[in-house]
Amino acid sequence: MWEPPYHVDESAPSLSQDFASRLEIVVKQGRRAEAAEVFMVEAAEVPVEMVAAMRAHSSWSGVEAIAHTLAYEAAVMGPGNALPTELLTSITQPTLVLIGENSPAWMTNAGKAVAATVPRAVHRILEDQTHNVAPQSLAPELLEFLIAI
Repeated sequence: MWEPPYHVDESAPSLSQDFASRLEIVVKQGRRAEAAEVFMVEAAEVPVEMVAAMRAHSSWSGVEAIAHTLAYEAAVMGPGNALPTELLTSITQPTLVLIGENSPAWMTNAGKAVAATVPRAVHRILEDQTHNVAPQSLAPELLEFLIAI
């Protein structure tokens, strides 16, 4: 798992109970750019000004192309992104939980909580990484974990 976005303490963004349904409605109306912006501002705490700059970049079309999946993510996470303790304690497969050293506190706290809840989970912190992890930092961790299992 890479920085599972559960909300385990007050450092996490506060999401409305209807967050997933609002995203679903906006996506169904074909307003993918708006869905991406809502997700980024409310769930990822990206400043509005930064999202505006992102929308002007040539890569924004790629964000819009996958915006419909944000509603799925919000639905899967459940209301408030609460930690599903019962589900996590039932995991029997080898599990690797990774977080970036420079990611927001709420993401690192969530990763630590997941690793502490999943039986026998392996937890690693990737140095000098943020939520936008570099593949060259992620690949060795995955390889080491997969070889060990």
